[in-house]
Amino acid sequence: MFVASLGDNFYNDGVTDREDDRFQRIFEDVFQSRAPLDAVPWYVTLGNHDYRKNPDAQLLRYGYDSGGAWKMPAYWYSVRVDFDGGAAGSNYAFFVFFDSWRFTADEKQLNWLRKTLLSNEAQNATWLVAVSHVPAYSIGNHGKNQTVIDNILPILEKAKVDAYLSGHDH
Repeated sequence: MFVASLGDNFYNDGVTDREDDRFQRIFEDVFQSRAPLDAVPWYVTLGNHDYRKNPDAQLLRYGYDSGGAWKMPAYWYSVRVDFDGGAAGSNYAFFVFFDSWRFTADEKQLNWLRKTLLSNEAQNATWLVAVSHVPAYSIGNHGKNQTVIDNILPILEKAKVDAYLSGHDH
């Protein structure tokens, strides 16, 4: 079990630096002090509100292997989650977390996304899931996002992604 945070982690204006007390007040005191959430990793992506101050602070606060719940090793990264049952190593979900706010049309991220989603590990997954902040389509206030539709959606479709989890409209 894990939690996928879909961005806007520190609403309304993000955090200032890695020592910002909002990490303690909003994340650690609330989620890391309550079972069962205190025992599961939180895989995180950034949203537009996280960019209002210092988005790098969310990467710097906790190292990926720090033992803490917060997991955000980079602006884009992948996670494999193995399931019980099935042949050893054959029943798993492969998640790709990427930045759909600042890096949506960034060639470096798009190339990484293509390569990662088309990798053997991703293509052999039982479930292939993309996770980010901005949806391609929404009936909420923000509506559709043409940049995501033009740049991200074709990659997800080519890789036959099973689900795209997103936030943004709240």
